[in-house]
Amino acid sequence: MTLPIKKIFAVSLDHKKKYKGYAVYNGEQLVFQVITQIRGVFTDWKKDLIKEIEQRKEKGFIVLVEERTDHISQYATQFAFEDIDQVEGRVNYYVALDWYFSLSNMGNLVLPAESQNHAIRESKVDPQQDEKGRTKYVIDWDRFSGAQRVILLCVMAAVGMNPVSSVYLNEFFDGLDDDVSPDNDPYKSFKAVTVGYDIARGKELDEKKQDSGMSRTKHRLKEVLKHGQTEPI
Repeated sequence: MTLPIKKIFAVSLDHKKKYKGYAVYNGEQLVFQVITQIRGVFTDWKKDLIKEIEQRKEKGFIVLVEERTDHISQYATQFAFEDIDQVEGRVNYYVALDWYFSLSNMGNLVLPAESQNHAIRESKVDPQQDEKGRTKYVIDWDRFSGAQRVILLCVMAAVGMNPVSSVYLNEFFDGLDDDVSPDNDPYKSFKAVTVGYDIARGKELDEKKQDSGMSRTKHRLKEVLKHGQTEPI
């Protein structure tokens, strides 16, 4: 089974310098297209950002917003790095950094040339072991830039959490092999859990399937990997 490409739009509004970023994930590589600062006062960009979020959602993007209020995040999926991951029992930013370094060390995290200065260095986060042998990071989280927080948001959307795009979910389940026996289907229980999870978060699974853009997205990803990209797909 070939998983559909994840298109990701992430927004960090918790830092004094606010950022947004676009990335695509093909199941192996997470390729960042654009990471850009949101400039101006809140009233200048609020309406445009909400409009862009709605447009990205319609195109099948997974949209994560880091925000302490819900002025913007109510239109997307709100995410807080300080929250506890219910599966691992660790704070989200530990999980995010685990995934970041896993992808980066394998050469599967690709930043555009102009954003290389936002890369997170392992020496800056002082990885240590907790009492259970898991990695923990001794860092001043407040010193992470808005751009770095966007990078970690995209990492979490790609590999660190359940997908929240109805288009992605529809493509995922329609891509399962037709000859799998219902009694032996390893995805059966996963689908039931994930569908329930997504319905509770947004009732988005009833939306009409949108496959017309998938082939174009795959073609664009090849171009990103080959030549780089300056505009979000």
